[in-house]
Amino acid sequence: MERIAFCKCFLKKVIEVRHPLKQLALKWIDSSEPRLSSGISTPNLVVQSAVGHYCEHDSAYSLTGFNAPHAQFGCVRAKLIMSRPLYIPLIRFFLPSILAIFISWSSIYINRNQIQTRLTVLIFSTSIICFIIFNAYSDMPTLVYLTAADIWLIICSIFLSISFVEFLIVQMLTHLSQKYRMLADKDTLVRKESRYRHEKRALRNAFVNMNASPKVPVANGRIFDKKHEVVRLFRLNILHFEIQPSSSSISNSDVIIYQHFRRWADYLSIMAARVDLGARIILPILFSLLTFLYFLFWIIL
Repeated sequence: MERIAFCKCFLKKVIEVRHPLKQLALKWIDSSEPRLSSGISTPNLVVQSAVGHYCEHDSAYSLTGFNAPHAQFGCVRAKLIMSRPLYIPLIRFFLPSILAIFISWSSIYINRNQIQTRLTVLIFSTSIICFIIFNAYSDMPTLVYLTAADIWLIICSIFLSISFVEFLIVQMLTHLSQKYRMLADKDTLVRKESRYRHEKRALRNAFVNMNASPKVPVANGRIFDKKHEVVRLFRLNILHFEIQPSSSSISNSDVIIYQHFRRWADYLSIMAARVDLGARIILPILFSLLTFLYFLFWIIL
């Protein structure tokens, strides 16, 4: 891996009086290339070569109350070409960030009901990424362009954000599924106003579906005719449905409401499981593809 960097060097002896280029021309002692001291070394970098350049710049050399005369001044510049082994950034930068992404994916395999555990895993992986960013940029100068490290951290941050979004979607679906189950079981934890509003909506949808055109919805992996189901329930005079261990006689509206809530609870629970399953498959494949393209593009350049 090779990179070109420009750095400022300070001369041991500084000329106090500024002389223009016509009076003073700065040159390297060796015209071919600058000479580097043997005691100077850079951490984890090897200087392969140093190329000297001559430059000129325009500047004011005298300031008066009426004018500021300008002149051309000479300067010297050195370009150092350094190399660094590839295993150093892999061990200190890439492998920890990849490990953080893998840790964030482990939350997908945790039970959906263990919210605190999944959230703790995501926060831990985020702290690893933040530590890598702080360690990588603490001793680096500010640049006006994107580097390879910036692009890699952007990729890792995107996948970490996707993991958080997936966690929020799954928790929302799971919470709604649990709420519909409590509505179906007439749990006392649900407010009366909320239960009344949902039951009214369920009955209204049932009557609308009775008069609507036949449709074939899908719920809980089974295809059934909702209109036929509602008509069958209304044709029965007395229905016995096992809500709890002991069966009891309930009205047609109670059966419709129970079926509606159970259907939505099963549907939302299955959707949450499918989101988790899709994330387990799609995220590793997409991350592996982007990682391959990143390193391929980086090595070629």
